Amino acid sequence: MHPKREPTKSLRRKPTLVRLLLALYLTLIVITVAALRTSHILDIRKVHVTGIGALAPWEKEQALAAARLPEDTNWVAGPPATLRSRLQSLPFVSRARVTRATPGVLSVQLMLRCPCARLATLAGSVEEDAFGHAIRYAGPTSQLPKIYDAAVSQLPEPGSLCDRPEVLTALSALAYTAARLPVTAASMTIDSTGYFWLNMRDGLAVKLGDATDLATKLDLLSEIYAREPGVAQRLAVINLECSTVPACIPRGEPQPAASVQPASINSTPHSGVQAPG
Repeated sequence: MHPKREPTKSLRRKPTLVRLLLALYLTLIVITVAALRTSHILDIRKVHVTGIGALAPWEKEQALAAARLPEDTNWVAGPPATLRSRLQSLPFVSRARVTRATPGVLSVQLMLRCPCARLATLAGSVEEDAFGHAIRYAGPTSQLPKIYDAAVSQLPEPGSLCDRPEVLTALSALAYTAARLPVTAASMTIDSTGYFWLNMRDGLAVKLGDATDLATKLDLLSEIYAREPGVAQRLAVINLECSTVPACIPRGEPQPAASVQPASINSTPHSGVQAPG
């Protein structure tokens, strides 16, 4: 048998050298990262905000103020998540995207909420998107359709979320009419029993009844307009409370006008709307 050879001195030193080099590399990485996170050379000099063109001047100022960072905020250690959360807390912002652009510059892109209706009370009205987010108080010149709900007496604050099913149903119905009908809606009334009235801008009043089969009722209304775009010149009221047996009141005949007016949203659900005899 061959005698057991002792490892040479160079082989014994190799593991030690490797460990030393690894330690030096790790130390260099830690020093580099620390320098990047603390160096004033990489302080954020500019935050570029896009997507605010459609906002009112005071809302633009509010968005820019929310995007403002302290002077010594580091570009590497900067808080994109915190900035994103702060921007998304604004009532008119749906989503905010924050990215690091060139060194020292942050890029912010805002996606705004799109209002589809105004929820109205005696105290005023507030713009709502299709999901029930209150965006802003509506001005007197707003052309958005109104929602009158007998059960809502307090005006929601911008930033709040409506969880009342009837209001969410009305928002969905108004979004449908805006997308599918040749005539837009002027308002939707929800009376104290949960019955829906849709008031079109051409003067046609549509009784939808409760929320049962509401999509079917709206599809039927779309079909009526497709067949006769000027139907409002001939009819004053269409009753779709029972979608399988629609009824109507021609113009010139007595009609339950009070039941479709905002001042009478507490009226009884049936209101005398029947098929003409």
